[in-house]
This record gives sequence, C-alpha cells and structure tokens, in this order.
Amino acid sequence: MLCLKRIPPFIILIVLCLSPTLVYAEENKSRTFIVEMTEVLTPPVLTPNTRLSDLITTETHVNIRSETVSTERPPRQRNPELSEDQLVVIGLDNAGIEIMRTLILDPRFVRSEAFDADGIVSSEKHLLTEAVFGVTLPDNERLSSIEIYQPHWNGQQYLLRLQGKATLSQQGGKQ
Repeated sequence: MLCLKRIPPFIILIVLCLSPTLVYAEENKSRTFIVEMTEVLTPPVLTPNTRLSDLITTETHVNIRSETVSTERPPRQRNPELSEDQLVVIGLDNAGIEIMRTLILDPRFVRSEAFDADGIVSSEKHLLTEAVFGVTLPDNERLSSIEIYQPHWNGQQYLLRLQGKATLSQQGGKQ
C-alpha cells in the first residue's frame, strides 16, 4: 500500500495537476489538414439579358493536400466573433450534418502599407487568388468532409457564402 505521508507534497500536487491533462491528451486527438484554395475565372454564359457584372465570374476550388493526426488538442476558441477577414470551416459527417466548426483568419488577405513623401502611411487590403493553409479540427471518426465559408456583413447580420467543399480521405492521418 502506498503511504502518502512519505511522498513530498509538491510531487502529489504535480501528479494531480498533470494526470487530467495526460488523460485528456490521449482521448482528444486533432487532425490538421493542409488546404489549398484557388480562385479561377469561369467562362461567362452570354444571354440577351447578360449584364456586364455577370461577365466576370469566379469559382473557388478547395483541395486537401495532406492531413496529419496529432495528440494535441485543437486550439480553443472561447468567444469567436465573425468578421469578413475570417473563414468559417465546418466539418460534416457522411449525411451532410454539421458536427463541428471553427474560425480561422482568411489567409488570402494580405495587407500592404506604404509611406508617401510626407511620411503618412497608407494601407490597402488585397485578396490573393491562391492560398495554402492549415486547419486543425478535433479528430472525429464521423468527419467526412469540410466546407469553407466567407462571412459577409449585409448591414444587419453576417451571411455565410460558400467558398468551397472538400472530401476527406477515409484513411485519416496520411502524410
């Protein structure tokens, strides 16, 4: 039988503090997906009612380049707030039912700053047509696909515009 009187108190404290963390880490794995988003021009469909704004249309292709499984927990988002410079990544099961979601900064946005002759800074935001980025989600055996949405403020609320979808590999954890 273990006698707790002979064990220094700081050792007991360390064991008690670490044991829930170690159990949690074993039970909660995460999957990190390397995602490629590419915006491509789509050919216009010309009709007698075609407007000039309808001539330039784009489509976003989403591709999963790789995925890895980790014993680390995914980052916790305590109070996520939508903004137009973020992406909403939604995890779906085989039936198309949402089982998880997370927010990430949109990696396609690049901000440039320049100084004029008087030393005044001007800033511009640019949207890249191609980006490769990582998304970490909880490891869930039901996860079969992801959808990526761009929040858009309409003056009253955020609307989510679908940017693209990707089906995940069935093996999981491929490098």
